[in-house]
Amino acid sequence: MNQTEKTTFPVYYRVFPASLSEKGTLEEVAARAGALAWLGVDGVVLAPDGQAWTAEEKTTLREALSAVGLTLREETVLSQSMEQLHQRCRRPNWEAVPYDPGEAKDLILQNQAEEAPALYFENENLPRSVSEMGDDGWYRRESASLLAAVLLTLRGTVFLYQGQELGMVNPSFPLEELVRSEAADWLATPDAQRRSQEELEAKIGRFTCLNARTVPDFDNPDARETVEWYHKLLTLRKTTKALQMGAFTPLLPEHRRALLYTRTWEDQQILVIANLSGYAAEYPSHLERGTLLLHNYQEQGNFPGILRPFEVKIYHQNLR
Repeated sequence: MNQTEKTTFPVYYRVFPASLSEKGTLEEVAARAGALAWLGVDGVVLAPDGQAWTAEEKTTLREALSAVGLTLREETVLSQSMEQLHQRCRRPNWEAVPYDPGEAKDLILQNQAEEAPALYFENENLPRSVSEMGDDGWYRRESASLLAAVLLTLRGTVFLYQGQELGMVNPSFPLEELVRSEAADWLATPDAQRRSQEELEAKIGRFTCLNARTVPDFDNPDARETVEWYHKLLTLRKTTKALQMGAFTPLLPEHRRALLYTRTWEDQQILVIANLSGYAAEYPSHLERGTLLLHNYQEQGNFPGILRPFEVKIYHQNLR
């Protein structure tokens, strides 16, 4: 866990073409090549969406991506720890285990101990991470920026999912849409039919893959701040050796709300102080030193050593 890397880990943008746009074609993926290059990812991964793409279509996409310095990758590396992080919905009755930031932290640390970690909080089969790991109401902006900061400062190959950079949240689905989802078989059982429409919509709507297959609104002005935050993080990752190849060292591993760690390369170090919960979290304030690079709250807190809900700070420290 404390070893520096011999190579850098890339960041890929995972696309489910069928729901990237209303047309659902690879042409639409190619049309976003410039925007993705500006965002700062290294390449695109095509998620299987049931469509049979021709070799010619893939070649056209690969050329469009290559023209702006991006690569096309057709497979994804899975991670057992990341899969566990997202397996909180117990099928077939759709009962859910409550989200526990302490458990999430344990799985993140387990992931970082892997030789070549794969990191992702979303894909085409998962709910939106702001809704599941954060707060899609009052702390929506803070949740989106916190999750982005953690994902993009850990060591490993990162897979962002389409719309994640917008801070997308789970929409609401009426029951008539959910009966055409992966819950269709269970909805026909006596167990489901005993439940009210409101309960079914809440239970299934929370975890259905339809959450991830809603067409993103890339022109939404309300999402601009979150997009800019992702751009800043990706730029920092690309220009900072400590984030590219630095050793990962956890701090306060027993803390159940706060996730603190350093990434160290030679005499340069990045310190990340993050609150994974919607409650205040205390930490030793003497750890907080160096130059503050990014902070997802617009105003400084009044109490040293206390993180506000979903607060994250990223510091640069010179070890010379």
